[in-house]
Order: sequence, then C-alpha cells, then structure tokens
Amino acid sequence: MDIAQILQDHKDWLNNNGGKKADLSFANLRSANLRFANLSFANLSSADLSFADLSFANLSSADLRSADLSSAGNLDKAYIPPFSICPTGSFIGWKKLQYGVIAKLQIPASADRITPLTSRKLRASKIKTLALWDKNGNPIKGKHENGTHDDKIIYEIGKYTEADSFNDDIREVCTHGIHFFISKKEAEQW
Repeated sequence: MDIAQILQDHKDWLNNNGGKKADLSFANLRSANLRFANLSFANLSSADLSFADLSFANLSSADLRSADLSSAGNLDKAYIPPFSICPTGSFIGWKKLQYGVIAKLQIPASADRITPLTSRKLRASKIKTLALWDKNGNPIKGKHENGTHDDKIIYEIGKYTEADSFNDDIREVCTHGIHFFISKKEAEQW
C-alpha cells in the first residue's frame, strides 16, 4: 500500500480534482506518520492507527468506527470536531451482563463519563442499577453478580456500583470504567 499516493488521491478528491476518496478500512497504519494529513471524509473504519502520529491531521467527518487509536500520538493536536453522544447530567443507560441479563442503569450527574472516538459503547465511573431482566425479559429481583468482563462488579437494584478505576482517554474503547449504551437495543445486541 502506497500511503503517500492514497493521501494524494484523497487530497485531489477533496479538491474536486479527480482523485479518489481514501478507503483505508482495515488498513495497518500502526506507527504511520500522518502528520498534517487531510483525512476528512476518509474511511478509516477498523484501521489500526495505534502509535500513529496524527499531529495536525484533519479527521473531520472521517469514518473511525472500530478503528484502533490506542496510543496514537499527538491526537490532541489533530483536528477532530467536538463529538459526544454521552449526555450531561443524570441519564439512563443500558448494559448487557453475563447470561444475557440486561441492566437499566442511571448514570448520576456526579459520574465521570466518556464517549470513545470509535464506538457507541460509553463508560462511566459509577452507576446506579435501576432494574434487571433475564434473557427472556423476565424481571430479576435483587442483584446480578457478574458483568461480562469483570466478575467482581455487582449490579444490585437500587445500589450504586463504582468502577475499580476510570480511564478518560477517548482513544480507548475497552478499558477501565463501567461500559454501557444509550439504547436498550444496542445493549441487547452486544
């Protein structure tokens, strides 16, 4: 893959000079030098951008779904338009637990929360469990002792649960915090 040629073709496409929109989906761009690259509207879905230098890169309207931005360098200097699907204040979230159990969660206003750049799976520092349903939709009373990845976390109706720690890095998707979705449907499909 000739990344320089792909970037030139993409630049031409952006300037209506022929060229071609960059499709870098699933590309291995690990440790790539993408300083000052204009990747607006590029398809970077599922690309490995870990450790890439994105200083001053333009990522506006780029498709970053499932892209790996872990340890991407200088992302704070890249142009990324403000983006967050995570509401402010207190709101309702949904989580799928072990055995297909669905939890209705309240994310309190005091909780730290984050929307990762590449996922709709959000995370918070603490939650309150409001209700639990088994995989058949029957209400569960009391508590469910296992999340999907951390069997130490207990989800008990009416009780607050705190994460062991909280990572506020928007480049990371699967990291410390309590993960959840805004919609019940997304949680059920997880």
